[in-house]
Amino acid sequence: MTPERADAAGMQAGKEPIPASWDEARGPHLPDRLTAVPVLVWPFVALAVLLAVVQIRRHTYSPIDASVALSLGLTIARLLATTLLGAALFLRHPDAWSRLRPVAVGVTLLAIAEALRVLAPVADDLLGRPSGPSDGVPILTVSYLVGRTGAIVGIVGVASLWVGLKAARRTPDPAGTRAILAILLVVGLGILAIGYGRLISLGLFDGDAAVAVTNASELVIEAVQLVAWIAVASVLVAGSRVRERPAAAWLAGAFAALAISISPGQILSFLPSMDPTSGGYWLVIWSVSLVATGGAVLLLAAFLLGLPEPGTTARITTGES
Repeated sequence: MTPERADAAGMQAGKEPIPASWDEARGPHLPDRLTAVPVLVWPFVALAVLLAVVQIRRHTYSPIDASVALSLGLTIARLLATTLLGAALFLRHPDAWSRLRPVAVGVTLLAIAEALRVLAPVADDLLGRPSGPSDGVPILTVSYLVGRTGAIVGIVGVASLWVGLKAARRTPDPAGTRAILAILLVVGLGILAIGYGRLISLGLFDGDAAVAVTNASELVIEAVQLVAWIAVASVLVAGSRVRERPAAAWLAGAFAALAISISPGQILSFLPSMDPTSGGYWLVIWSVSLVATGGAVLLLAAFLLGLPEPGTTARITTGES
């Protein structure tokens, strides 16, 4: 019996004919795994790759020894981890720009701050400006101003991150949260005050007025950075104490923010007379840099774990949400 007669017989018997099926050919296309990735992930990935290439090319024509390789490796690891925070956020929360706006703004500003920091050393060359002191104004070059702008943008990003994480919380702060924040701030600012007091006693603000203003601005920026990261850490600590979801992400983020707040300058300010050429000096540099880089990587891991899970609009203060 031919297929046409079989279809006719099936229709006479009250049955629908079974249509032939086959896979339609697809034209050239990207892999499905790539097309499934949210669009907002890719700008952060592209920026991270670009900045890593720029950072590596800066060392292309200089001799590479063990110390340079270690420094470059830590720098690139921290650079990638910080820049990819936005990619991790939008990968886990594609609607973060609408539901987690302050967090999305925060990670975006942190990526921009990293870009300004990396591009600052080459700004003078790109603009054809001298990279050293000129016209009697030391230090205040284009690269310096770009770098300081990046630091300020980063502070605003951290503040926005703090606002967003606090808003994403589903439960009120547990008892003792303000005490924890106060303790962290007192310890952090106390370390800065003692260290900077020693630097001031060594004549940090003596001499040229421009140098004094520059040094003062550096101290202020570093102090504000410390306070901002401690504020973020306090929110994450509070979230981990009340088991915000995902619990592992909130706990990892708390350790990460505290680690990131540490800088070599803070520790070395306690050792103003240490010889910069000694092994102990560089051991301090590598140790503190390793801790800070580990904090950046740990924060990226926290975002990959789903930090923060979008919370309700109103905090849960009673049995009703």
